[in-house]
Amino acid sequence: MSDAAPMGAVAAGAPAAWREQAAAAGRSLRPDALLLIYTFFLTYGPKLGPLDTLSVMAVVILAHAAFTGTLRLRSELGPPIALLYLVSTYALLVVFVRDSGELQYFVRGLRALVNLSAAYALCSLFRARYGPGMAIKVVQHLFIAVALHATVMVMEIASPAFRISVYEVIGFPDRQGFRVPGLTISYGITAVTQGFGVIAAPIVGSRLRGTRSLLLFTLCTALAWASLFLAGRTGFFMMSGLFLVVAVFTGRQLVRSPRVWLGLGLASATIGVGTAVAPPSVRAVVYYQTLRHLFELYYTRQETGTAQSRTLNQLGRMYFVPSDPLTLLFGEGITGRGAVRIRSDVGYVLSLYGIGIIGTALLVSFYLYVLGVSWRLRRYDRQIALLSALFCLAVLVLNLKEQSLLTRHGFTVTSLLLSVWYLRPDALRAGNGGARAAGA
Repeated sequence: MSDAAPMGAVAAGAPAAWREQAAAAGRSLRPDALLLIYTFFLTYGPKLGPLDTLSVMAVVILAHAAFTGTLRLRSELGPPIALLYLVSTYALLVVFVRDSGELQYFVRGLRALVNLSAAYALCSLFRARYGPGMAIKVVQHLFIAVALHATVMVMEIASPAFRISVYEVIGFPDRQGFRVPGLTISYGITAVTQGFGVIAAPIVGSRLRGTRSLLLFTLCTALAWASLFLAGRTGFFMMSGLFLVVAVFTGRQLVRSPRVWLGLGLASATIGVGTAVAPPSVRAVVYYQTLRHLFELYYTRQETGTAQSRTLNQLGRMYFVPSDPLTLLFGEGITGRGAVRIRSDVGYVLSLYGIGIIGTALLVSFYLYVLGVSWRLRRYDRQIALLSALFCLAVLVLNLKEQSLLTRHGFTVTSLLLSVWYLRPDALRAGNGGARAAGA
């Protein structure tokens, strides 16, 4: 049934047996269909009017894990749940005290609680399916989910009619046409989420064996890079840089895995061929609009001799803090997009007006907690610990430009990478004071 032995067969095994099971799971990229569906919609589930399919999928996953008996709550869940509870409670308190009537931060905290619970439940299903190999299987399924969403994004750029139809269904008002969000309604966090597939590629590829897995890896990598190119500019450059970090970090494994370089080379060729055979109208959009937007500074310097672009000038005016000390410390309970308009897109600026320094610190604390867990348990899988840490850092950095903390799509990835550590048998052994083991 699975690529690795079930959990029960190795529950009492030694760390060496766990390492072998984890290694075996990483050699194949074949996904479990149901777990892939769960992973995709928990990450990219769109809003269809009043229906939030992501939240619906979260409830379905929780019910599945509960009814099959795989869901086991652990004390390690206490700190992140407490942080999210404090965020939502504090945000609601500020709304009542300041009588703002805007509940976005409160709702975001509650949704994050549900999302984290569902991510933990989904990881428990992965553990029941793959045993000690569940960590790399979670990463692989996320990698394939990114590629599936990338397919939607590529189709949106290739077919204006398809793009407009999708936008009408998900309620996305933007009609730029030279960059696309897929099933989401944001460019920046979508780019970072798609970028997870890019930074995961060297790690996933370095463990694979077999021609079929290599071909699937090539296709997924090509789609991930293409979607990153078609989404947000900040996410593109940031995740491309983090890809180099991962490539350097995994250099030893990559040197011993020429198949990975073959896969990356084929992925690059696939993107080139796909662009070359695209209809002229699509190539015109990509060459003259998408590329120009992506490399705006270069084109501005070539045309004007300066590096002062309109985007940078606008962004520079978006950094400021509330002048009222009470607002700065506690917030006004506003979103900046309601009755009171804050002329900034910067996530930290908006959260200072909404929930002040106290609430913003609670938001950031969640990501610092994930970073701490990744560092503490890095010995069990340094590569996946690196993925978790880099993705958290990317979200924190993106918040310097737009709201990204606890946002729907990126938060699922963060929650899954955190929940992996709660359910890996070797990491659990460490949490219970067991012997230390070298990770897979």
